[in-house]
Amino acid sequence: MQYRLDTPYPKVEINSIDLEEAKKILSSYSGEVSENSAIHLYLYQAFSLREKYPHYGTILKNIAIVEMKHLQLLSQVIQLLGLAPAFVYPKEKKLMSWDSDLLNYTVDIEDMMILDIESEINAIQGYQQLINSLQNQSIQKLFRRIIQDEEIHLSIFQNILKEVKKP
Repeated sequence: MQYRLDTPYPKVEINSIDLEEAKKILSSYSGEVSENSAIHLYLYQAFSLREKYPHYGTILKNIAIVEMKHLQLLSQVIQLLGLAPAFVYPKEKKLMSWDSDLLNYTVDIEDMMILDIESEINAIQGYQQLINSLQNQSIQKLFRRIIQDEEIHLSIFQNILKEVKKP
């Protein structure tokens, strides 16, 4: 099974510090709908499913690994733009620390897949909004490439939901 597109991630070129651009990226890096939240959510789900649904647990673990790559890429962009890659996100004009309370700890596989589908859709929309709001074209290219991976994850979760959906 393929968890990410086989094409490489584009190199980001940043010529100057831009803290405002970096702050915009923090929500996708470590907000409620973010790479950091996705990693923790998918690992929690993988651990929860490993006994009853080991195959799905393995899929979730492998998707979390791809999300880790995305997190690394975002951390590099944030640093190049002049911010430390702290696990914070903007909310109501303040920076909030990431917290595991942002996650949904359901144990029902159908509910997990519905949640994961919503999370991937929201992540894609978040990246699309960033693409529209950021000026740097190399960052835009990187985010378009990340969206392609997120679309793969969305498709995987939709297929799993079809398999586990209760009649």
